[in-house]
Amino acid sequence: MNNKTIQNLCFRFLYPCFCVLLAVGAFAQEILISEFVAVNEASLTDGEGDEPDWIELKNTGYSSVDLTGWHLTDDAGDLNKWTLLV
Repeated sequence: MNNKTIQNLCFRFLYPCFCVLLAVGAFAQEILISEFVAVNEASLTDGEGDEPDWIELKNTGYSSVDLTGWHLTDDAGDLNKWTLLV
């Protein structure tokens, strides 16, 4: 996979996710995306040995934030595509 293909994949996936989280962030400004891996080929593996893409959220506030009902998406027609597990 060349760099242009990786950039296109990152843009197509991450840009809509950022837009959704930014929209949600207007109501919960303590939560930030602190890290992400959009093309995980040799990074962390999950319990099944797969190398999924991942994000890390950081709570910059002083109180707990309930992430129940938060979602990520890359499709404006399906805003609940990936539900955050809490």
